[in-house]
Amino acid sequence: MQRVMMMLLAATLAASAVAIPAAATKTNPIKVLDKRISRLSAKVGQLTADSKKVSDTAGDFDTRIGRVEQIEASHAAKIQHLDVGNFPNGSVVVVTSTREDGSGGPPMPINGATTETRHVDCPLGTSYISGGFNVEGAAGPPDFGWQILSDTRSGNGHEITILNRNATSIVLRVEAYCIG
Repeated sequence: MQRVMMMLLAATLAASAVAIPAAATKTNPIKVLDKRISRLSAKVGQLTADSKKVSDTAGDFDTRIGRVEQIEASHAAKIQHLDVGNFPNGSVVVVTSTREDGSGGPPMPINGATTETRHVDCPLGTSYISGGFNVEGAAGPPDFGWQILSDTRSGNGHEITILNRNATSIVLRVEAYCIG
């Protein structure tokens, strides 16, 4: 049995001796390992430096975010102390009318060569904040042939006085913007 074991050991050593090239036998395995360890150490050093850069950048972002949060808190505190008086808050409602009485019925045209006033009131429970108008049916450019004589607040609504110089009728749509 020992003899068989010796033969197997000799065969194994002979096979491994054949597999190792002559150049490899001349290099020192400790030097090879030292070179590999040096390369790995250099890579670890580079990764550590890169990690520190990322950490520093993250710190800068944290500092900037903290500053933005301070500014936002300061603005929020200032806004809370604003006195807006009795300004109503709620939804904006747009009310329009084309009639002399301010109702929402069918359009009442303004005949040529006449001056007329149209108004619209905000609904109960709302407050007037602004107003405007629109002229329909005028020939030529939008302001050709008519002239606004008055554009003003009237009570809790808006009022427009217009001079129609056209030979044809126009429709004046008065708008009131209300909040409540």
